[in-house]
Amino acid sequence: MEKKVVVSTRKLRFENKYLAQQEGFEIYDYDFLKFKEQSTLDFKKVLAEKNIFIITSMHAANILLSERNTQELDWAEKSCYCLQGKIEKRLRAEKVKVVNTASNGTDLFKMIEPKHFNTAAYLTSNIRLETIEKYKAHTPVKFIEVYHKEFVKHIVPENDCVLFFSPSQINAFLLNNKLELTQQTFCIGKTTADYLRTKGYQKIEIPEVATEENLINKLIERYKQ
Repeated sequence: MEKKVVVSTRKLRFENKYLAQQEGFEIYDYDFLKFKEQSTLDFKKVLAEKNIFIITSMHAANILLSERNTQELDWAEKSCYCLQGKIEKRLRAEKVKVVNTASNGTDLFKMIEPKHFNTAAYLTSNIRLETIEKYKAHTPVKFIEVYHKEFVKHIVPENDCVLFFSPSQINAFLLNNKLELTQQTFCIGKTTADYLRTKGYQKIEIPEVATEENLINKLIERYKQ
């Protein structure tokens, strides 16, 4: 295989980057997003008052677990709707009651019965998809920003393909870099891929299960054909 230049929009775990390099890929990985926890009194109040928590990122899951361990609350009546994969496994491992899961945030919101909107809170960042934002405008679900995303500028080298892990990373990448509509891309999951398609890109590969390791395996599989 001719050596392919791959850009990743987040820093890869050592073992995954090493695996790709061993298969002949030249990897340039950058963190296009910076995260900062937003701990507020409002969040602590929401944890006490709400019984359903909607989780669509590992950052939100970790913040929820951290706050749970510092507050003396009765969690027997509290539960979570979350994304499938690592987030679900993380919450279940910490004995959090997970009542529903989905592959993307929009489908997750659709699972919540309207009668439960008043008791639900979405733990989110300052940047959200429009398909999610409509629930803030048209339902009583409480949106609480528990962390802040900031775009980080990077100019990447010429490449054969780009790895994306979230819609926010797509936006951060496109601010300062050009991506041809015909260029090969790889997305961690359906939400990210669907968002990339809204920008006109169609040459997208997605792993069956949304993990970084599976994304790297999909990359290797694609170019070993």
